[in-house]
Amino acid sequence: MTHHIRVGPVACCILFLTFASPAAAQPPMSKEGPGVPLPEGWDYAPAMKKVAARFRGKEGVVVHLGGSMTIANPYGTWARSGKGQTAEDKAILKWMHTDAKDKSDGWWLCRMEVVPYRAHTAESGLKAAMLFDGGKRGLPTLEKILDEFHPCMVTIECGIYDIEDGTPLDDYRKNMAKALDLILSKGAIPILNTIPPFKAQLERTKQFNTALRDIAKERGIPVLDLEKEIFTRRPDDWFDKLMKRIHLTAGEAGVSPGAEPTPENLTRSGYLLRGWLTVRKIAEIKQRVLEEPRAPKLQPTLQKLETNRWIKIHEPAEGELTFRRQPHGGSCFDNKRGRLVLFGSDTHGKDFTNSPLYFDAASLKWSRAYANDPKESYQVTDDGLTVAGSKGNHPWAMHTFGSIVYDPKRDEMIVPIFDEHLIPGRFTDVFKDLWPRIKRKPTWIYSLDAANLPANPGSGSGQPRTVSSAGTPIVPTTASTRPWSCSARTKTATTWRSILRSRPNIG
Repeated sequence: MTHHIRVGPVACCILFLTFASPAAAQPPMSKEGPGVPLPEGWDYAPAMKKVAARFRGKEGVVVHLGGSMTIANPYGTWARSGKGQTAEDKAILKWMHTDAKDKSDGWWLCRMEVVPYRAHTAESGLKAAMLFDGGKRGLPTLEKILDEFHPCMVTIECGIYDIEDGTPLDDYRKNMAKALDLILSKGAIPILNTIPPFKAQLERTKQFNTALRDIAKERGIPVLDLEKEIFTRRPDDWFDKLMKRIHLTAGEAGVSPGAEPTPENLTRSGYLLRGWLTVRKIAEIKQRVLEEPRAPKLQPTLQKLETNRWIKIHEPAEGELTFRRQPHGGSCFDNKRGRLVLFGSDTHGKDFTNSPLYFDAASLKWSRAYANDPKESYQVTDDGLTVAGSKGNHPWAMHTFGSIVYDPKRDEMIVPIFDEHLIPGRFTDVFKDLWPRIKRKPTWIYSLDAANLPANPGSGSGQPRTVSSAGTPIVPTTASTRPWSCSARTKTATTWRSILRSRPNIG
């Protein structure tokens, strides 16, 4: 398969040269948006399908079990009346009986107070041991809650008060593991929330969350990783923006919990972030576990292709998203979602296209990962790595010359090249002040599963990349939890250096 884009100010047409009958594009695993829930690092669907097969309760009942961050009215604000709800959001909220205001409506059950600070399924100050002993304000035990409401899913937020009150980690781990096993035994799917960062005891919070991820992985259950979601969006300045002392922020940072879930708004209200991600996570689980696999999206034009002929399959109509042609760029095919991914720029000090560009082969639509970063944001770190963007989490615009590969096992695009066409005096002097500070030339890795989330570029420690016997690049699994990560090519990175040496000297 080859693509062609007309020279000029806009991307004009896509042509396919066929050599054999085309395969249908694979459907996307989940909806892409401004913060799709971070993947767990394991596939929960097989284990949860076995659990769901034992379910005998009422369809769509999702119980929200937790402490003060669950009983708080702002937690369910976006679900009940938030702005920017898509048709898919409205469908899953309807499935959850949202606003029924009865025992089938989990959002109502967790906020409607029975006594002050205690609702049907949530109580301020909840600790893990109370799931079995009952709450101090009368919250029933977990078993009684499950037997009364018969949920098909249970979100569980519990732990910040254990940290604050000094509960031993081993005791907390045992109680949470016991709670998850009880939920599973009832044929319900647990959705384990990690604990948001607790500034006063940050390291202890991280230890508790590591324990939560471990017990979730052991059981193959889904996780809404609130700690990572917060650190991903605001690595350094999350306090006061997404989290206060032991509670998420509501409108303190200028964004309400019911605001539209734009990338910016999701960095300025902790309750908006958790509420919106909870809705999306439930939709993801329902699709992957409870529904029959979706039929692949098909493109009629691609099904009728003749072999050994060039066929133009797309030309943008007026008003469609378009891009400039980048002859010095490269491409790969994301066969998990059925889309062409372009990355690379003409640079030469004039063009600064540094966002991956997507062409969906089924819908015949262009899209982009993010807006190009202005050249004023380009910088060199103290370690001598080139980074761009307001948070220093993107690569510079650069020639890639086709040196791009998609690794389907890791679901990542790998860019093993560093463009020297910006050397001062060669084509441009735009970065003449930055260039002497460059010490290492990074290999960039782009996680397509987390492609819409901001991230840190990595330490640039020069961790070697290796290649399997089949020639498939193998990279660390941590890269899958963030879009761009980079590793400086050092003397230890022999695999990538040998691959680069085999390339002709393109000038």
